Amino acid sequence: MKRPLIGITAEIVEDPNFVPLQGTGEQYFRAIDRAGGAPILIPSLADPEHLSSIFEACDGLLLSGGEDVEPNNYGETPQPELQKTNPTRDKCEQQLLKWALKDHVPVLAICRGIQMLNVHLGGTLHQDLQKAFGGKTIHVGDGRDWRTLQHTMKVERSSQFGEILGVDSIGVNNIHHQGIKTLAPKLRATGQAEDGLVEAVEMIGERFVLGVQCHPELLWESEPRWLRLFEAFVQATKEYGSSVGKEYQALVTFKG
Repeated sequence: MKRPLIGITAEIVEDPNFVPLQGTGEQYFRAIDRAGGAPILIPSLADPEHLSSIFEACDGLLLSGGEDVEPNNYGETPQPELQKTNPTRDKCEQQLLKWALKDHVPVLAICRGIQMLNVHLGGTLHQDLQKAFGGKTIHVGDGRDWRTLQHTMKVERSSQFGEILGVDSIGVNNIHHQGIKTLAPKLRATGQAEDGLVEAVEMIGERFVLGVQCHPELLWESEPRWLRLFEAFVQATKEYGSSVGKEYQALVTFKG
């Protein structure tokens, strides 16, 4: 059976001594491949028509980690603690989300991805968690291996996310300095850190639109329960691809 095509958004890396690059961590590709999908990179393109040509080939959308989200996307001015942003990527990912949600394409949003999903649906962000929590936060990485479990997330067991993982709590890594401040109205919080910060969400009424603040692509090899998230995502993309194929065949048959 043909593997579903999963589009993974790219981070834009600018080096003054080299040409700009677009790419993302290898572990995203390895996780999707292990779960049964076929990963491809979606670059940030200024022309929506060119972007749509790539998106239309995809059965699922994975929003990857990376730069901070521009505060003007949620009606705030930049604070001094804001780190590097990329308006071009913001614009492209918002366009991809617009198409994906309109067509009910499965979405998995990771780290920056959950933040962009929340902002796209009308939520806001803490621009810097150190400042937001008065300098005391469990969410800032300490330079250890990114695969290290640094705190626990409480999981809402009755949620789709909880059913996928099959646990009430699970360890997570820390590779972020921003997080959800105001949750978007269409999102449900399904995972929370010990201090109350939202760590996982799902979109109400959608078959599969999930987001996590941690980086499960770096954890699934040592904690197999995280692989279940990628497997559920890929399964949803298979079902989406199958339903689209059936609709197309029905249209062709009707026209014929």
